[in-house]
Amino acid sequence: MTEDKAVTVYRELASIPSLLKAEIIICQDDIISVSSTWNQRDLERLTTVKFNRSYIIQQKQETRFFDKIFPGSGATQLNEELLSSVSPCGIFKAIIRQVKSKKGEDQQYFEVWTQQSMLKSVNLTVVDKHGKVYTDGDFGCLNWSSDSKKLVYIAEKKQPKTTSYFDRKSCEGEEETKSSKDCPIKGNQYLFRDDWGETLMEKCFPVVCVFDIAAETVTVLEGIPEGISPAQATWRPNTDEIVFSALYHEPYKVGTIFCDNRRSAVFHYIMKDSQCELISSDENCCRSPRFSPDGSKLVYLQNKVWGPHKHCKQLILYDWTTKTTTVVVDVVGRPDTADSFPGLFVENLPVRCWATDNETVYISTTWRSTQRIVAVNVTNKSVTEISLVESYATWAVEDVKDNFLLASRSSPVKSGQLVICDLLNKKSNKEIEWFILEDNHRDFEKDFSWMIVNLPQSDGLCVEGILLKTNNLESLPKQPLVVFSHGGPHSGFTAGYAMLCTYYVMMDMVLVCVNYRGSTGFGQDSVDILPGKVGSLDVQDVHTMAEHVLSQGYGDKRKVIATGGSHGGFLSLHMIGQYPDFYKVCAVRNPVCNLASMVGITDIPDWSCEEAGLPWDFAEVPDANTYKTMLEKSPIVHLPKVKAPTLLLIGKGDLRVPPKQGEIYYKKLRARGVTTKLLLYPENNHGLVKLEAETDCFINMHKWFVEHL
Repeated sequence: MTEDKAVTVYRELASIPSLLKAEIIICQDDIISVSSTWNQRDLERLTTVKFNRSYIIQQKQETRFFDKIFPGSGATQLNEELLSSVSPCGIFKAIIRQVKSKKGEDQQYFEVWTQQSMLKSVNLTVVDKHGKVYTDGDFGCLNWSSDSKKLVYIAEKKQPKTTSYFDRKSCEGEEETKSSKDCPIKGNQYLFRDDWGETLMEKCFPVVCVFDIAAETVTVLEGIPEGISPAQATWRPNTDEIVFSALYHEPYKVGTIFCDNRRSAVFHYIMKDSQCELISSDENCCRSPRFSPDGSKLVYLQNKVWGPHKHCKQLILYDWTTKTTTVVVDVVGRPDTADSFPGLFVENLPVRCWATDNETVYISTTWRSTQRIVAVNVTNKSVTEISLVESYATWAVEDVKDNFLLASRSSPVKSGQLVICDLLNKKSNKEIEWFILEDNHRDFEKDFSWMIVNLPQSDGLCVEGILLKTNNLESLPKQPLVVFSHGGPHSGFTAGYAMLCTYYVMMDMVLVCVNYRGSTGFGQDSVDILPGKVGSLDVQDVHTMAEHVLSQGYGDKRKVIATGGSHGGFLSLHMIGQYPDFYKVCAVRNPVCNLASMVGITDIPDWSCEEAGLPWDFAEVPDANTYKTMLEKSPIVHLPKVKAPTLLLIGKGDLRVPPKQGEIYYKKLRARGVTTKLLLYPENNHGLVKLEAETDCFINMHKWFVEHL
């Protein structure tokens, strides 16, 4: 019966769509049009379905208050679309689409649509100017020029054809020479090429490409310096100039996803001259360039390279007129008070984030255990919060256009809203009228409640936990307590809707999600304190939170569960080893088990060194003391004390925490007679995000907990 309930609850939660992106299409007179893209799980086909929803809003011109919302076109499935973008004029929509050919091969098309029909369709695979278009969040982009005549995007560089030394075929009548343009190069079939690691395995040599709509031509920009990988390209307004960020290859590439500490810079490209110039520092991580509407100002994010994999950011302003650079928002070491701005903790700026005053930028940033929207004035350098976290604790900027701000918001008990406001119609930043476009798909407030638990530490820093619990107070002391540790370690939980967290509470458990010291959103000092102390300080923080929650009457101390993924798995394994009588059962996803064995095979070898408190260099060969230090900080050294039944869920294609980590830990537990089980998911990497794996993980984890409590 419990298993049946787990399946039923999962089905219910899986039916709730999640927002991928939303953008304002047209703002004219008193009408605003909004387009949104959503994901929804299809359990019958074990895949996710992507679809579009549109909204039309009417505004009273005399008061600027929103009046009515009208349904736009019906939901439209978008599963073949990889990227899409609406032109500044609102007339055209560009789409990168991938379909199977009759031979079963992937082919990519560039399409341009009007509201009535398709205007252009170009088979990029046949044009053969470049490899596959990049659609990921780190490199990918699809941005229109101001005149709606061109688009810029990033794709893999076209590689020369290769063949065997023993291939007898000639080159279409030409002599079989290495210099022939269309001749395959012999002997290079198995040439190794560096890529950018986990989830970016086919990203080796990105190039900047421009599609000209009228001419139906693709141009790969020349003159870009060697040794860099361009990303996030955008047009300077009302010009034929492009700005992009780029990662330096260094001696070789290391994994970049979730790692914003790689050396990168911002470049300016003038198309008519094929000239490329550096406009930012080349000794930091500089990314996410965004132009003001009039093109006079450019902002981008900047932070130190190496060290922790997530940093507090600076917001940098480049004045295009004076060619000067200014720090608008600096790094915050330690907030003055518990309510003070803790600094910018954001991966990328919204594609459109500027108000039409060319002075104000809107950014969503992690703020302790919440996510908030701040308005940054680039002239007076003020930072002002504009979100209302009392009802919704997690906010995200989706789009800014013509002084309209489109945002999404959620809480642990509200699955989400899409809202819009008129930035010109406000008495103050705290008196903004937010108009709801899409209401909650599900509201759990009647059944559950949540709170943020704050535990100040003697060093002046803070540990926080997001506690989710049933409203049935009588059942609280009898329910299992799930102690959930986040990965990273330099990331964090925010008090927004999360399907897995809701699932645990619906299955009659109390849940605490712990932001230990080292988490983002608490200032740079909190990030910097953890490296060198992993396996001790972070474990202490998580365990202290678990004890505190139990002491307040939340959960049964005889039924405490440890769970987490990646570094969260690292912590969970530490806890069942360091506190073997406290934690009764454990389930971990792709856990770091042994820093020493991981350093030589992960796509981020610097991570193992940094978190162990050791220096890292591209040419460094670890010595015996390095391995000893790493091993001492790893959960595998506490394995002989483990008693808790332990479930390991492993992605077979994980490059970040290679699967042998979990497999060896599992075998050692078996050899010691500890109840254990390993589930290995093919075609899944570090995130275990494929729906077939996700469904199996949810049900098996709950089943494991119930069987062993």
